[in-house]
Amino acid sequence: DAETLGGLPASAFAKLPPTSPSQIALGTVPTPPPVAGKTAGLPPPDVPVNTPGGTTDVIPKFSVGPAIVDSQIADVNGVVSLKNLANIFFADQFPDGVPGAVAACPAEGCTIYAGSKSVNRNLGTIDPGEKLITIILGPFTYNVKQIVLRKSLRIIGMGASFPGTILKSVNGEQPVVVIPQINVSVTNVLLSGLRFEGSTGNTGEDAFFLDSSTLNNTGLWYSELRDIYISGFAGIGIHLRGPTSNFGAETQWVQFNTVVVTRTPGGGNALRIEGANFQLHFTNCEFEGQAMGDGTNVYIGGMPGENFSFPFDITFRGTVSEGAAVAFQIDGAATITFQASHHEQVWGAYLITGNNGTYTRGVSIVDSVFNPNVGVNNGAGFLLKVATTLAQGIYFMHNRLGGVLGVSAPDSVVIASNLAQVVYQDNEYFGNLNVPPTSGITTQISAASTINIGGAHTIGINPGPAGTSINTIQSTLGPGETVTLAAIGGSITFATGGNIALPGATTVTVNGTITFIRNDLSGALGQWWPVSQWEGASLPNNSRDFSLSAVTTSVTVSAGGTAIYNLSATPIGNFSGPVQFSCVGPPEGSNCEVSPNPVLITGLSAMPTSIAVTTTARASVSKAAAKPWSLALFQSTGALVGMLILIPFSIRRPAHQRSRKNAILLAALLAFIIPSLGCGAVANTVPPSPPHGTPGGTYALIVTGLSGNIRHSITLTLTVM
Repeated sequence: DAETLGGLPASAFAKLPPTSPSQIALGTVPTPPPVAGKTAGLPPPDVPVNTPGGTTDVIPKFSVGPAIVDSQIADVNGVVSLKNLANIFFADQFPDGVPGAVAACPAEGCTIYAGSKSVNRNLGTIDPGEKLITIILGPFTYNVKQIVLRKSLRIIGMGASFPGTILKSVNGEQPVVVIPQINVSVTNVLLSGLRFEGSTGNTGEDAFFLDSSTLNNTGLWYSELRDIYISGFAGIGIHLRGPTSNFGAETQWVQFNTVVVTRTPGGGNALRIEGANFQLHFTNCEFEGQAMGDGTNVYIGGMPGENFSFPFDITFRGTVSEGAAVAFQIDGAATITFQASHHEQVWGAYLITGNNGTYTRGVSIVDSVFNPNVGVNNGAGFLLKVATTLAQGIYFMHNRLGGVLGVSAPDSVVIASNLAQVVYQDNEYFGNLNVPPTSGITTQISAASTINIGGAHTIGINPGPAGTSINTIQSTLGPGETVTLAAIGGSITFATGGNIALPGATTVTVNGTITFIRNDLSGALGQWWPVSQWEGASLPNNSRDFSLSAVTTSVTVSAGGTAIYNLSATPIGNFSGPVQFSCVGPPEGSNCEVSPNPVLITGLSAMPTSIAVTTTARASVSKAAAKPWSLALFQSTGALVGMLILIPFSIRRPAHQRSRKNAILLAALLAFIIPSLGCGAVANTVPPSPPHGTPGGTYALIVTGLSGNIRHSITLTLTVM
């Protein structure tokens, strides 16, 4: 055995040269003689290899004996394919890459691998048509013009985090991802692990524009966007536009998981959902602007002039929204839920408007966190603002508000116009002990035989005409819920005869407060029973008050024009004295003035006053002209950062050292902050007019009248064209 290999001598492995020209031509060579007990497995000597057939561009293989037949491997113009893997393509085998592979894909569909280093990275326009296509991309930057979503299209990258799979738009101002404008729904789409970047220098490009507004039975259905990052688009990051006249063509049943959209300075919304859209669910998503005061991150609602169709059943869970003037604006929608959200660096967190004339019903903001820099805007900031009467069922519950000791609190927690439909409950403020002001929790109506309190639990009642008594309370409150009614400016009489029960009496007169509970009994006893009464003698100034009203609360002007609002301050009870007005919330480049200010009330008649908001015409200017206001903003921001940096140093020392140290730090901070803030009159609270004029848009102005400890506000709407 030491002299052999597997029982064969060394001579068995020697290569034999061809012995004749015929053998060379036939491609055969002599074989060594068979070895006893071994099978060589080769054709006998001088037997030629035969080829019964053959197909052009197909790789041959040996079959039975010496026959050569077609294999399953083809090589057509350098493109290698396998018959049993006919629906798998490698994009690097096509000169134009993915577009060539899509064109070569069979009618039933295919999978395309485009992860090779040698692949053509110009994706061009990807439109699979009726083919069911999956595209796998590598960790490279690909140029893309447009992606048309079709049924079961799947594009899977190596991750949205840099340097994952980057899709760089070369489409100019046109959107990158669209749906076909035909009356067929697009279903079962998956986009995953992709980073979209806008075209260089674009001024209004959308990343996604899924438009079904003029179609029927279409939209994106049963689909998912997962691990997606969008940046550099001056238009809208994700734009979902549904129909405004029907609910048959909406985008619906779509999951957005770990989607991040960053807006460009002054750009469009990160997310805009308008018209009919249904069952959209956002989980662990982030929508970011560039700085406090910079536009609106997310808009949900209708379109101007259209109020039939609207978004509904939309959920946000674990959402982060920061760096904007408004985190979320809702203007006509139903059943919108925000849970476990997080907010930073926004002037206003949630703004509910009615600009399109559509009701907003069922907005829940629960279990969320508002950082201390949310809702701080020179008196006009808020966590929730309901700037319309077209709103019902607004819930603000179980949220954490504010921040650490010494950091600014929000200007207002809740501001509401339709106060009977706002539920504010079980919220925790974890700043200092001075809870920030909350306006709009108690509504105020006038006495009548029937009053409608909606869903409110506290109501202020103004006296009606002489002899008026209240015998019926209309409400959406259920059995076991209570309402407290407070007499304002005079006594209020309640009587039986409707759905109020007064055991042992037919009337009761209140000059303080009375609390009723709604029972579940029926019949003559009625639905509302009194459970407690507070005499008015214990309430200070219960007979002194005033109210504010406006002839019109909404004015539209062109930039450079002046909006005029006529207000009245009406005394209640025996009120008399001056009412000092302030105005907050005017847009950049405008001036809000109240005249006369203060208004002196001396009798029983309403006293008029006028609100004039003067805007500035727009003109092009150099960048240098805008530097003073930018510098002031930088100084104010620096002051806040300085405060945040110095706070830890003030809480690590013993108490006897901390007081002295805090005083020094406070003095230093004030010395830095005060010069950057400037000063101004109470009724003129806007920065100097910028040379580029007042920006267009719709703004909410809050005019507040103050007399002693009596304060009332009214919200006015200004639209600048």
